Amino acid sequence: GVWPGLGLGGDAVAWLVRGSSVALVAGLAVTAWRGRHAPRARLWLIAATFVLTLLLSPLSWKGHHVALLPVVLLLLERAVATRSRAVIAALAGWWLCCSLPGGDLVGDAMDEWLNSVYVVTLWDVALLLMALRLANSAAREHRDAAPFGELAQ
Repeated sequence: GVWPGLGLGGDAVAWLVRGSSVALVAGLAVTAWRGRHAPRARLWLIAATFVLTLLLSPLSWKGHHVALLPVVLLLLERAVATRSRAVIAALAGWWLCCSLPGGDLVGDAMDEWLNSVYVVTLWDVALLLMALRLANSAAREHRDAAPFGELAQ
């Protein structure tokens, strides 16, 4: 029931991976530039960078859950502080789909199947996009709160 590469040919998958990788790195770079003066944005960007490393390198998947801790903990803090239903739903969805069905609970075969049908990858992309969105938001809040003279520096 698993179609490697979404059923696409090897060349198409290679270009899809290259294009999406460049787009994600560019998104992180643009967000980092916008948030370079906002301490809260930099915190989200560090967490987003850990998630991006998972998406760019299969070698980093050994520490998958460890690399996601910063973004998950920041989202948990955000959910508690704002009582945001969207953030709470995202965290619950991630936990139910990616963390709860680990190899110890459902077996290695199920864990590998979840990776094969891109469930884990899609949730990682969702966490990355949320972190980038919140970094942009933090940069905008910092810019709006800064005194006029501070922005010119």
